[in-house]
Amino acid sequence: MGTLDLTRQGALLARTLVVSLGAALVALILGGGLAALLSFRDLPGRAAWAGAFLVPLLVPPYLWTLAWMRLGLPSHSPGLAALVLGTCWSPLVTWPALLAVNRCPDSQADALRLTRGEAMLWPALLGPVSLPFMLCGALAVFCLATVEYGVPSLLQVDTFALEVFTLLNGYHDLAAAGRASMAPLVLVLVLAFLAARWLMPRVGPLLHPQGGACLKLRLPPGGRLPAFLVASLLALCLVGLPLGILFREADRFPLALWEAGPDILTSLLACSLAAGLALVLGAWLAAGRSLALAGLALVLLAWPPALLGLGWNVWLGGSLLLLPLGLAVRFLPLTLLLLLVAYRMVPVSMDDAARMRPGSLRHRFVQMHWPVWWVGGSLVFALACGELTLGLLLAPPGHATLAVRVFNLNHYGQPDLVAALCLVQVAISLSPMLATSALIAMREAP
Repeated sequence: MGTLDLTRQGALLARTLVVSLGAALVALILGGGLAALLSFRDLPGRAAWAGAFLVPLLVPPYLWTLAWMRLGLPSHSPGLAALVLGTCWSPLVTWPALLAVNRCPDSQADALRLTRGEAMLWPALLGPVSLPFMLCGALAVFCLATVEYGVPSLLQVDTFALEVFTLLNGYHDLAAAGRASMAPLVLVLVLAFLAARWLMPRVGPLLHPQGGACLKLRLPPGGRLPAFLVASLLALCLVGLPLGILFREADRFPLALWEAGPDILTSLLACSLAAGLALVLGAWLAAGRSLALAGLALVLLAWPPALLGLGWNVWLGGSLLLLPLGLAVRFLPLTLLLLLVAYRMVPVSMDDAARMRPGSLRHRFVQMHWPVWWVGGSLVFALACGELTLGLLLAPPGHATLAVRVFNLNHYGQPDLVAALCLVQVAISLSPMLATSALIAMREAP
């Protein structure tokens, strides 16, 4: 029996590594390519493409999986699960890379242009500068993919996350679930620690205020049309095609909304509370501006949501606040990292000046960074809307989230209702970020 258990544990570990490492590699390649494309300021429709390439992160991965499954893609494929997850979470690599490019002073680029030419900017300067940031994003993808439940469940890929959830929810075997979660948890924490030790000294200096004008890249002559076509093709494959598949199969919208109305309300309330709690906790933790907090964020990302949900059930079983609290802790790392980066980028002189005015705490940590607060809250709201594991474990009796409703309907074999509710969830997930973008544009307009 011990040999069989060890054999199964080894197989689960191998499949989990294929999914998590494969997702990190896909996100690194795709996210790096998107960052290189978006780094050119004269890319036609650059703002629209930036928004379109953020959509895969805001929509739950299992919704994209449901869309692609309509094309008859094979199940039991760890590689396919890695491809889906890496594609969905590629913005976690794209946006840190763009941050690094924007932090690079234009004077360094001018010197390189004079000595080696415009074509060498990315390979000689921007690539090495942005690589640590891209690896940080890939590490976050690795942690998220290790504990992802929805996509492996739909594609019938046995991973540790699926095993732990089955032992908890199906067999109520806490001891076995704890043993099953130890191997991936220890592995992820060790890898995250080693990677963080290597990355933090390389990322930290660029987070300090930089002098001089920001870098402005321009496409080479004749490159605007090819770049536009590449962006259009990528947006079509990443966003347009899967949404088109769901729209084609969606039917009976009134019935879907009527049946899922209470679940939609539960999701809206729980995710809104979770976003607010995550922002407050993230701001409090990030106020110290210590890069060691990035390690805490990675630990929280790597912690299995099934065990997190079980712990909250033990402490606060039956409470209506259980689901928002669990979701806030689950996605606290995102707000913590966003606010930590924002706080560290403020010059010390500006921060000292802000201390002198009345209400300095509110001004230093909220008013000076209000776009980050709005973006962080919108991001947590969108990701919380798609959280399956905590929705299954922490929802109050008699209630369910929209994500759980969609997942259950898919198992009951109602594809038209599933597609309709998938589009509803896409609209709910994207609405806060769209509103945030409009608000930032209005506030920054001359």
